[in-house]
Amino acid sequence: MKSIVLMKGQSGYDALGVFVERLSEAFAKSGYAPHIVDMTHQDWMGSFHKAMQTSPEFAFGFNGIGTGIQIDGVEVYDRLNIPFISAMVDHPVYHFGWYGKPFRNLFTAFADRSHIKFAQRFFKLGLTGFLPQGGALAKNVEAAKSFSERTYDLLFIGTCLDFNGIRDEWRAKLHPSMSCIFDETAELMIGNEGKSVDIAFDEVLKLKGLDIPADKLMHILPLLSRVDIYVRNYRRLHYLRKLAELKSGLKILCHTNNPGLIPVSSENFIVRGQIP
Repeated sequence: MKSIVLMKGQSGYDALGVFVERLSEAFAKSGYAPHIVDMTHQDWMGSFHKAMQTSPEFAFGFNGIGTGIQIDGVEVYDRLNIPFISAMVDHPVYHFGWYGKPFRNLFTAFADRSHIKFAQRFFKLGLTGFLPQGGALAKNVEAAKSFSERTYDLLFIGTCLDFNGIRDEWRAKLHPSMSCIFDETAELMIGNEGKSVDIAFDEVLKLKGLDIPADKLMHILPLLSRVDIYVRNYRRLHYLRKLAELKSGLKILCHTNNPGLIPVSSENFIVRGQIP
């Protein structure tokens, strides 16, 4: 039976950890012998050594989790000649530090084709590919109830951040002219849902007739993640506040880390803190 290694680490709500466990189940059903190495455990290195001794076909991790392990300054996957597949969930601007450290046996898979073009523009990644995100079916859940039987019509669970504070961050760090470009990038994204942050940024530069060398952009682009987070939270709070104001009669339950950002609370729109 062919062995594979699945690397597990920290992620928001442990979403990536759940995906790793589901992948392990799927690979096992396909005839593989998966070994999960949980890097959040104190003794993970012992588990890693044991997994490597099985001569795995490949190792896998989301967002580069499991890379950066070296033997005498050489990436362990190069030293042992084992392919490592990194499935990138987020836009490349969130992982600039990781992209700057490629190695020979690395294969990077992206969830969006535009992310491939962006990463190849600024980094020497070697093998890349497109791997669209899938979903996982819930386990041990009763059949869906009809709307008439449900306590709430809509449920929102997610992080809410003060988007004005996020914008203040780049305004404090950047030159006023570049800060203005970031502001316009955010406005362009808000007005064009589905437009990625790098494409919006490039369009703003072109509108202004600016051609900034790649080596100069490398110092600026990591901050674009803040623009992406700004837009995400702007939209999220905008939609939630609109739902609260509509008084549509829908019963809505909202669980978030920052309930104070959604001041409206009524009999049909309940705002609560994080789920324990």
